[in-house]
Parts: sequence; C-alpha cells; structure tokens
Amino acid sequence: MLPEPRIFKEFNMENDTLFTALKALPPPRPEAILVRLKSRVQLEREAQAAMVVSQAVSAWRPFAAGIERQDVTGSGKVWGFLLRMEPGAILDGHRHWFDEASYCLQGKLHAANGQHIGVGDVREFVRGSHHPSVVAQQNSLIYVRANGWLVPITRFFLNLLHRSKAGGVV
Repeated sequence: MLPEPRIFKEFNMENDTLFTALKALPPPRPEAILVRLKSRVQLEREAQAAMVVSQAVSAWRPFAAGIERQDVTGSGKVWGFLLRMEPGAILDGHRHWFDEASYCLQGKLHAANGQHIGVGDVREFVRGSHHPSVVAQQNSLIYVRANGWLVPITRFFLNLLHRSKAGGVV
C-alpha cells in the first residue's frame, strides 16, 4: 500500500474559500445544461459548414525536386494541402512535429520501409513519428491534412523558403 501524500492530509476543504463559494452555488438545472449543449452543437455544425472550400488557397509552388504543393485549406492549427509528384520524385524522410493524415488521390508511391501506396490508401502519422522517404512510381497526387500547434510556424517557414527560391515572388 502506498503512503498517502502529505498534501492531502494537510488540506481541509471546509476552510478553502473556493470550495465554500462553489458549495453555495445552486446546482445547474438540467434544462439549462441541455440548452447550452444544443447551442454548442449548433455552433460546431456552423463552424464545420464554414470549412467548405471551393477554391485552392494558393497556386502550385515548388516543394522539392519534382514535387509541387498547393494549399487548399489553412487556418490556425489545421492545414490541408496537395502534393503533386512526378515519377521518380523523392519526398525525403522526416519527423512529424504535428499529427498528419495523407490520402493518395492518384498514382503509386513506394516508401523506404517497403510499403506500397496507391489510390485510396490513407497513411496517418502522430506527432513525433518518423515519415520514411517516399518515391513516386508514376504521376501522383496526395492530399495531406496536418493538425497541431506547430502548423502555423511550419507554414510560415515553408512560405519563406519558397519565396526565396522564387526570387521574392510568392
């Protein structure tokens, strides 16, 4: 049996100001909770409906040799983009600093870990995982969705890199 932590022995909730104040509040009414819940669900539905994108956010930009990127969504911690890869193009292995899911829309790719990726295949990477190098076997189109607090920073630096490669033109 583990010894009881000292802090709990010394803490007396009856003498705590916050505990006393919270005890004095009336319990929430079930109707009020239901109204707040319905309101929150409606706000989430509206937010999801607002995420429909009819046009790309950016033009195609060079990403790496034989690879172009086009941003299709991007606000805050969420980023969706397309990667267009020519046959033989290599996406170098890298570590993921945010969660990412990719969906193969066209083509065939081969990963350094032996996996073959084709139309309809989905790959998911959690933050901190390693993405092996991938080689396009034919013209390929991949949709990538990234989510995490480092997404805005990554986008900023990639845009700076592309701007410098394009001679200052975005």
